[in-house]
Amino acid sequence: AMYGGFEAVLGNLATAKRFLLLTDKIITSGRCEESTTMATVNLHCLVSQWSQPFSVAIEALKAAYISGMECGDVEAALYSSHNYIFSALYSTTPLYQLESDVRIFCQQMKDFNLETPYFSTLPLWQGILNLMGEAEDPLRLTGFAMDDDELEAYNRANGDELALYAHLYHRYLMSVFYCSLPTLEENLPEFIYTFQKALRGHYVVQMATFYASLTCYRLYHHTGKAAFRRRARKFARTVENWCQ
Repeated sequence: AMYGGFEAVLGNLATAKRFLLLTDKIITSGRCEESTTMATVNLHCLVSQWSQPFSVAIEALKAAYISGMECGDVEAALYSSHNYIFSALYSTTPLYQLESDVRIFCQQMKDFNLETPYFSTLPLWQGILNLMGEAEDPLRLTGFAMDDDELEAYNRANGDELALYAHLYHRYLMSVFYCSLPTLEENLPEFIYTFQKALRGHYVVQMATFYASLTCYRLYHHTGKAAFRRRARKFARTVENWCQ
């Protein structure tokens, strides 16, 4: 699955699909139950988005969380739970159901002292609460789950780039959903810099590139600055090439 992800990054999508099918065949055979959960996480974070509907990943990641907890692979199971919630946020799953699930997952991550998935999932949880109207300021990831400034400072001090990226991504997402143009313009450079440092084959980068294109088009129409239009076209062409 990881090798298929590397092939996808290199643009060899046909080869990536072959490794997707091979990994999926091994997983469904049940011959490697102990490694099934992490294989599923790698498969649906790095490979499946290039050739399968997103709904396939959502169901697989949810099932992998359950199987991982049952066989004792807690760390892989909770990484799977994070990606399940992240993916399901873009589905028709009700927000109240996602909030209930992510509340349980975060408590489990805390109980098992898994800092990176825990601090990566807190912004996702708070973002869901914001979308449910459970925050004083919907643009700030501050509320029941976390404090925006405190978590950012903690992640920067500890050098946890994965957790910091998740934090910045979900903060930016609130500005996209609530169409706060001043906030979008202010945070766009850091957002672009951050997601371009991430693994290019990861499904989150696809989402981030789409949102960057959408943001730049909005800012171009709002400000009339040609630089935003050029950036918007660049990101849109990248997304278009992925879809071909």
